[in-house]
Amino acid sequence: MLALILPLLSDKIKNVGFSTTCSIIIGILTIQQILCFTIVPIQNEIIQYILREIILDTVGYMPIAILGLKIKDFTRHNQIVFIIICLVAIISFLLFFSSSYSPQYYKYPPRSLYILYGMFASAILWLIKPIFSKIASHKVFLYLSENSMWIYLWHIIPIREMSEIQIFWFWKLCFALIFAIGSNIIITNLYTSVRNKMPA
Repeated sequence: MLALILPLLSDKIKNVGFSTTCSIIIGILTIQQILCFTIVPIQNEIIQYILREIILDTVGYMPIAILGLKIKDFTRHNQIVFIIICLVAIISFLLFFSSSYSPQYYKYPPRSLYILYGMFASAILWLIKPIFSKIASHKVFLYLSENSMWIYLWHIIPIREMSEIQIFWFWKLCFALIFAIGSNIIITNLYTSVRNKMPA
């Protein structure tokens, strides 16, 4: 759903300034939080499904989409200010709604803390991007970036299968990465091989 409205969203915000962008993001996060509280009492399963699986996902990930569209236009000062805004918002969320910091808990449906954490981390990575500019063109990083969606999808299988296994998280991470990247390499090579054998 977000992909469908992204072209329209991009057109609407392309000339919007930094302050307005921040206001839009905060407004959407507030609406999302209200919606998350609102759907709890609804008993109708169809309405629950539409709200939870379509509306909340679309609205919830919209701030990250907006950030992705606009962050390239931010000055370095804007980037630092945005990071500080996210940090203050995260701390405020924890003070009002939670006593422990666990963004993953707020993933389904995506709620403010999960989205704020994602934007906070993304903004920091964008800010320090120049540091990694020299190694970013290495073929390993190019492969990972070009195949990031498929690697993400492949990693879901081992993560779900290992959810009940009690081992140190680092080893789960290593296995998930090896499985995801290995599966993607195998499937990509298989696809390329089959495609090359097909008549032109």
